[in-house]
Amino acid sequence: MKEMGYGFYTERDWRLFSRKVDQWVEQYYRIKNEDYRRILDGKSLGSKKWWNLHKQMKKDIHFLDEATEMSRSHLGKH
Repeated sequence: MKEMGYGFYTERDWRLFSRKVDQWVEQYYRIKNEDYRRILDGKSLGSKKWWNLHKQMKKDIHFLDEATEMSRSHLGKH
């Protein structure tokens, strides 16, 4: 059986995944918001907190950009 991309072998796999991915991304946002609060509530200097938050958010934004680009049209590209 030929793989469709992203490890999906059937249309059913894709439909199940596409129903779940929004929930997973929203859960990721909630977790990241808690992480950001911990950074901001820390005892470091304000400037250090800001730069730590900036660095972490850059990594998270890159991850989310990749995660939200998952669409049927992108299946064969990965």
